Amino acid sequence: MLQGVADLTENQWGYYPLLNQPRPTKLYPGQGVLTHPLADSVIALNNGRSLIMGETIFQSHGIIGRGTCVSRAKMEVMGEQKDVIVKWSWPAKTTTLEADLVKIATDLATSSGDSWVLNHLPNILHAEQKEFDEDSPQHHLSEHFGEVYELRVLRLVVQERLRPITELTTADELREAFHGIFKCYRWLYENARIMHRDISRNNLMYRRIDGKVYGVLNDFDLSAHLDKESPSTSKQRTGTEPYMAIDLLVNGPPPPGRWSHASKGGLSIFFPSWY
Repeated sequence: MLQGVADLTENQWGYYPLLNQPRPTKLYPGQGVLTHPLADSVIALNNGRSLIMGETIFQSHGIIGRGTCVSRAKMEVMGEQKDVIVKWSWPAKTTTLEADLVKIATDLATSSGDSWVLNHLPNILHAEQKEFDEDSPQHHLSEHFGEVYELRVLRLVVQERLRPITELTTADELREAFHGIFKCYRWLYENARIMHRDISRNNLMYRRIDGKVYGVLNDFDLSAHLDKESPSTSKQRTGTEPYMAIDLLVNGPPPPGRWSHASKGGLSIFFPSWY
């Protein structure tokens, strides 16, 4: 058994080839966590462009969740290298693509004459989705346990670089940013029928246009289109605690869905959502 484990390929271990880059050696002191997993590596996109990866600015280390990682990068746009932000994560295959929801909102804002909304939405430059192949552990688990196992996919999003709202230091600019985000959130719900579902400080950003500050509602990973899908398409419950329903936060057994459970042929197994 030990020899079999030692002989597994990286693909059989669950690594995805797109992110299978040379391993860095620098770790956070005392934590054993990679500081910049893909720094200086080049990732080829399916549109023919390439990303030159930079430092990682956010990395989720929890067992439960989508394993989100956000990095700075450079991408050639119109003949010049442009600073961009790259986010990759492993959401449930059943969830709607973030880029599709943002496109629905931007198309509606343009066609309805509400072009002001565009100033408060992220500008997604590229998005793609990768599925695990037939030799991956994810695929084998899905075949063995069926619908009980929540199959994940790798989604990569490239967007313009925004600034965190916490950088604003004057009351006037902070007020304008919050007001714009609030109006955008309400417009999304009432007009585009999109519920963001992940309001937190980390998702409140801003951009400057001709010196003026515009608040931007970022990260539509957990958003839902109310007219096209059920309120929840995932077996997992995630969220930012101050904004979650009180029923999910009270003491007691973990809410259903925090761990996926399957049983077959006398074997009972619990596995985290990202596996």
